[in-house]
Amino acid sequence: LPDGEEKRLRAVYGVSSLVLWIGEGYKQFVYTFSALPVRYSWYSFPFQFCSTPLYVFPLAFFVRKGKLFDGLTAYSATYSLLAGLLVVLFPGGVFGTNGGINVQSMLHHAVMTAAGAACACRLSRYRADRQKRSLFYAAGTFACLFAAAQVMNLVLPALTGQTINMFFTSPYVTANLPVLKPLKEALPYPVFLCGYFAVFTLGAFLFFLLERTLFRP
Repeated sequence: LPDGEEKRLRAVYGVSSLVLWIGEGYKQFVYTFSALPVRYSWYSFPFQFCSTPLYVFPLAFFVRKGKLFDGLTAYSATYSLLAGLLVVLFPGGVFGTNGGINVQSMLHHAVMTAAGAACACRLSRYRADRQKRSLFYAAGTFACLFAAAQVMNLVLPALTGQTINMFFTSPYVTANLPVLKPLKEALPYPVFLCGYFAVFTLGAFLFFLLERTLFRP
């Protein structure tokens, strides 16, 4: 990227990170102190699929231009944008009884979508070979985040004595999302995890093809 475009993209990462973390701090405060006795709910720990920009955006803001930066940008333009846009278009599943948390959730996903769209504009301007490499790095980014979620699902329940369901893929929790429930019930757990990864990776790739058409210079 030219220096000016890179600076603007880093500004997007910086502002988005600040907004997302302020909102997440509010949510964690409400969930932790809304009832007595005060007890942290690990079920609410921010490591769901849609929580990944909390970590990806700040990292992209600070890292130097290179493979990692390209991979994080491609991840934000595909996986993250797809997840955020789905919630913005179909928000019913994220609404609860707390109005403040509902507003925070919609703001979170709107920022994901806006920042992802900015990343998609930049990704579309890469050379074809750089785009392919960046998509490969994006899949690697998703694989690392997905693997971390599975470790949390296996380790944290034993350490905390609480229910954990990162990425909604815990082997100990019944799936309640309409898309995931029939797959998890029908497939052996390792196959379900592989299918989860493959479906979202395919969706991210198809979304990239759409973006390349929409944002073509």
